[in-house]
Amino acid sequence: MKMWILLLATATSIVSLSAKSDPDQRLTGTWQNEEHHILLTIEETNDGIRVRRNTQDQWYTYLQIRDRQFRDRQGNIYYLNNKDQLEWEDHTSKKHLRFNKISSANARDNQWRESPENRGSNRDKYIERNHHYGTSRSPSVSAHQLNGRWINESTGQAIQVEGKNNKLRVRAHKGGWDTFYRHDANTFVDKRGNRYDFTRNRLTYTSRLGDFRMEFKQY
Repeated sequence: MKMWILLLATATSIVSLSAKSDPDQRLTGTWQNEEHHILLTIEETNDGIRVRRNTQDQWYTYLQIRDRQFRDRQGNIYYLNNKDQLEWEDHTSKKHLRFNKISSANARDNQWRESPENRGSNRDKYIERNHHYGTSRSPSVSAHQLNGRWINESTGQAIQVEGKNNKLRVRAHKGGWDTFYRHDANTFVDKRGNRYDFTRNRLTYTSRLGDFRMEFKQY
C-alpha cells in the first residue's frame, strides 16, 4: 500500500511539473500593450500573481479570485482571455488595457520603453463593459455607509458589517471576519469570488458559484 501511495505521489508531481514547465500554460513571462507602449513582467505566486512595469521597481500583488481572474486590494483585475492575451480592468470596470504575451527573446530585442507622452498619463481608453457583477446605474455606495447590523428577515440570521477604505469586513453569528473588496460601484467581492451587492437599500450575498443567495436589511 505504501508503495502504491509513493508511486501515485510521484506521478502527480511529474504531471504538475510538466504543466508548470509548459510556457503556453503559464502567466509568468513578459506581456506588452502596443498602443500605450507598456511592457509588464508577471510572476506567478502561490495564491495569484505579481506584476511589475518595466519602467518601475515596484511589484503589485493580485490574488486569484476564480479561474483566470486576479484582483488586487483596490479591486483592479487581470483577466486571462486566452493563453496569449491578458486584460487589465480597473475597479470601476471602465478602464481597460490588453496585453499580449511575448517571448523573453523578443522582449530583449525590442527594448520596449514607455514613450514620454504616455508615461504616467491618463490616455488609456475608457470602454463601456457590463459583464462584471453588480452592474447598476445606482450611485456608488460608500463602504462606511454599510456599517452596522444586517438581518435576513426570512431566517432571522444576522451579520455584522464594518466598512472602510473600499472594503467590507463581514461576520456572521459566532463566525470569523471575512473581507470583501470593492469590485464596482455597489459590489464587494472576497478572494474566493463570493460577493455582496447593495441595491435598493438591501445587501445581497451571492456565493461564488451563484447557487446560494441571501438578502439582508439594515437595522
